[in-house]
Amino acid sequence: MTQNYFYSDIIEPETYNQILSEHLYIEASDRFIIEKILNFVNQSKCEYLNILDLGCGPGRITFKVLTELKKTNKNINLTALDIDLKALNFARKSDVNKEINFAECDILDFNPEHKLDIIFSQGFHHHFPKNQVKAYLDNIYRILKTDGLYLVGDEFLPEYTVENDRQIKAVIWYSHIISGALNKNFDTLAREEVKTFLDDIFADKLNNFKSDNLINFVLNQTQEINNLALNKDQNRAKVKAKELIKDPRRKQRGIRYSNRTVCFRI
Repeated sequence: MTQNYFYSDIIEPETYNQILSEHLYIEASDRFIIEKILNFVNQSKCEYLNILDLGCGPGRITFKVLTELKKTNKNINLTALDIDLKALNFARKSDVNKEINFAECDILDFNPEHKLDIIFSQGFHHHFPKNQVKAYLDNIYRILKTDGLYLVGDEFLPEYTVENDRQIKAVIWYSHIISGALNKNFDTLAREEVKTFLDDIFADKLNNFKSDNLINFVLNQTQEINNLALNKDQNRAKVKAKELIKDPRRKQRGIRYSNRTVCFRI
C-alpha cells in the first residue's frame, strides 16, 4: 500500500526552492516557460488574462513569472494551485503585495469561475500518480480556453530511440537528482529518489519493493556517474550507467524487499 507524502514533509519549502535554483536543468526550463508565456501574452488580443501555475509548491517559479508579467501591458489574474498546504503557505507569506491568488486544491477537483488562457507547470507532471494522469489532463482540457496554452515544464530525458537507450539516459538523470540530495545531506530524499529510479527501470521485476542493500548499492554508484556527466564525459557516464542497470538485476535475486516507494504529490 503506497503512502502519500508532500515534499514539505521531508524538506523545508525554503530549502526546496534553493535546491531547485541550483538544479542542472531547471533554469533552462524556467527560461523556456517564461519566454513562451510572455510571447503568448504579448500576442494575445485579450487585455485580461487568467493564468494558472499548477503545482506551484513554495512559489519558486510563480514569482519569477509574476515579475515578468508585470512588465507587460496586460491585466493578469495569476492563480497558484497546490495541495501541499505547508508549501502553499510559504508562497503565500512571500507574496507581500498580495498579487497572487493561492488555491489549496487537487487539479482533479479544480473548477475555476472562468476558463483559463494559460496553464503552466514546472516539475509537477512526473509526480502525479500514473493511473490518474489522463484524468488530470482531461480536466486541464476542460478548464483551458480552446485557444489557450498549456506548458509542461519537467525534467525530460534527452531524445532516445529504444528502451535500453532510455534507461541509460534515465540513470544519468536520476544520478544527478540523487547526488544533489546527497550533497545537501538530504538522505531521506536521496533514498526516495533511488526508489523512484528502481520503480522506473525495474518496475516489472521489483514489484514496488526495494531492499536497503539494493538502495545503498545505487546510492554508492550515482555520485561517480553524475560527476562524469557534469564533466561532459558522457561516454564513461553511459558505461557506468549500463553497469548500474545490469548489477541490480543480479543483486535482486534471493533478496527480500522491505521498502515501498513513497508517492509524492506536489
